[in-house]
Amino acid sequence: MISVRSSRPLQALLLIALYSTLALAQNETGALTGHVYCADTQQPARIAHVVLVALPPEGTLSKPKPMHSPTGEYFTPSRPGSDTRLDGSFTIPSLHPGHYYVAVTYSGYLSPEYHFSEQDLLHPTQEIRKHIDEALPTVTIAAGKTSAITIALHRGAAISGVVRYDDGSPVAETEVEPLVRDTDGRWKALTKSQSDNRLFSNVGTDDRGNFRIHELPPGEYSLKLLAYTQGQGTLAIYYGDSFFEKDAKPIKLAEGEESLSNDITIPLSKLHKISGVLLNASGQPINSGKIELLTALERIPVTDAEVSYDEAAFHLDLVPEGSYIARVTQAADIRRPPTPDFADGLIPNTPEYKDKTLRSYPDYEVPIEVLGDIPSLTLAAPLKSAAKTVPPTQ
Repeated sequence: MISVRSSRPLQALLLIALYSTLALAQNETGALTGHVYCADTQQPARIAHVVLVALPPEGTLSKPKPMHSPTGEYFTPSRPGSDTRLDGSFTIPSLHPGHYYVAVTYSGYLSPEYHFSEQDLLHPTQEIRKHIDEALPTVTIAAGKTSAITIALHRGAAISGVVRYDDGSPVAETEVEPLVRDTDGRWKALTKSQSDNRLFSNVGTDDRGNFRIHELPPGEYSLKLLAYTQGQGTLAIYYGDSFFEKDAKPIKLAEGEESLSNDITIPLSKLHKISGVLLNASGQPINSGKIELLTALERIPVTDAEVSYDEAAFHLDLVPEGSYIARVTQAADIRRPPTPDFADGLIPNTPEYKDKTLRSYPDYEVPIEVLGDIPSLTLAAPLKSAAKTVPPTQ
């Protein structure tokens, strides 16, 4: 007779072991609960994204800690986070004990850490660390405990306006770039940080030329856009309808301010067309190269274009009146092989389908005065600028 023993005692032992493991894990980690609301409306920040970012212990400096995936590649460790519920509350479980600051992403509002640089947040000095503790929502997570926090979000400022040509027609699908003052007083591009939740970024105009740049911190700004014609030059236009950065008008924003009617006009009536050719010392046209116009005094780049291979000519359609230096670079005689009609439309990246440089020329500069359209400008290389013949093997 064969006796069969019950497996229940074994199952009970396994459950006890599992519960003990879970209890131990819970005792080794903590949790965070909280609530996020909008300071201007006192309403919940619904479906906002909350992220915890670890801070080094006070009195120590953070150092980069490269991490490797199983394949040996570098990767960025994930940060614990959660979305808020419809009442603005959130819960983040299973957190390792330590010190964290809380970053929140919510459309139209500033993430709390907006006034710190990426370097400050990732590797703070002791002074910056103290400032972080004072200015940001920070929390300490302890093992086996649940911490709580309440976070108020402040609405970002915004700049809006319309981009038009001087005949009144809209400039559609054109990027408008916000600028901020640098430490030396010059304007620089305002870009999105890759390491935090800042949302301000460049925006494009819609079909009527309207634009709106939002989630901006308080401060002084200006605007820049690039007008261009395909293959025939680009030109920067600054807020104030100026072609030069030094003449850009400022826009001052208070916290949450909505600045309206910051319109930009592209003055086509003040822009001229230049067409021309590059000539070598023998008077023959050069079929490849780049032409850039610099202001004669400050040598500030204004516009540029490339030589068309098919025409052996260049075209600049967006040139303001003024005195310039025409700088010629990358000038060369090239031979372009005929391109077969491939079924997939892709040209193989092989030597037989690449341009062949037959002769290259030194860079040179020529002064020009623009008072109106110039239909046939000749930029001849100086006689002393000898051409360099490229060996056939290259």
